[in-house]
Amino acid sequence: MKWQATNGVLLVLLAVLALSLWGCGAKSVPSAEDPGLITVVTTIQPMADITSNIGGDWVRVVNLLPAGGSPHTYEPTPRQMAAMADASVFIWVGAGLDDWAETLAGAGSSRLVKVRVTDSVELLPFQGEHNHDLMYGDDQLGHIHDEVGHGQDHQDAHAHGLYDPHVWLDPLLVRDHIAPAIAQALTDVLPDREAEFAGNLAAYREQLDDLHLSIAQDLNGLSNKSFIAFHSAWPYFCARYGLVQAASVEESPGKEPSAKWIAEVVETAKRNNAKAIFAEPQFSNKAAEVIAREYGTDVLILDPLGGPNVEGRDSYLNLMRYNTRIFQQGLCD
Repeated sequence: MKWQATNGVLLVLLAVLALSLWGCGAKSVPSAEDPGLITVVTTIQPMADITSNIGGDWVRVVNLLPAGGSPHTYEPTPRQMAAMADASVFIWVGAGLDDWAETLAGAGSSRLVKVRVTDSVELLPFQGEHNHDLMYGDDQLGHIHDEVGHGQDHQDAHAHGLYDPHVWLDPLLVRDHIAPAIAQALTDVLPDREAEFAGNLAAYREQLDDLHLSIAQDLNGLSNKSFIAFHSAWPYFCARYGLVQAASVEESPGKEPSAKWIAEVVETAKRNNAKAIFAEPQFSNKAAEVIAREYGTDVLILDPLGGPNVEGRDSYLNLMRYNTRIFQQGLCD
């Protein structure tokens, strides 16, 4: 009996020792109430997902733009304005994509770390305006007016600003500039977690490498490279993977395209032998469908933003894989 009791005590001691040793080597994970957990506010879902991958368990990410919303026309709610008081880091795109974020940035505390991701990237000139010779007659313009309405007179299409803001649609820009800038911001707020953020960043950059190689391989063999997009969101993607965005359906963000503009887009598509017309879920595709009928092709849906509950587009990596498949579908013979 004595031997059995002694062995029982010994087993308990060994178990306690093992748990202690395991605890020493285990990763410290904060709870939801942990004061070390920081709140990061982002304007669009791709930035939210990238931040979550780098920040891991130490960040609570709050994204402002709802799925299906357009960052060009969105207006933050009073509750979102008030929530900025709790934010440690605020991440927005800039360069005219989400101008409303500039006001939010000013609503944060004096300790708020601000990341305008286009500040870290060499930007491409905005390509929203096209100077084409109109080759449609008045009779052709007339039925286009009937289908889409009179729209607005052609105005300055540089509503984005002078440069294109859609930098996240190039995975290598995310790898080399955007993700490191976010990691640095998180480290500035939680310097004790620098090693974890650096490790997460390194792992995520490897995934971005794989993503880039996969996209390049999938799009390399396309014989048709030219397409029409709903709005000028894809220059960085095109520059990286050798595609040509010949024109955009939208004259400028948030404005209904005029009949004259639509006629110009159709003529541009013909001159450039554009293979496909791509719309986006954030906008009505009515004008794109009119152009598709005029041009004799189908409308496919590209998505520059995705969403946490959008099937197949719930992360940045999945979103880019989805768009690659749509490009393949639209541009293949």
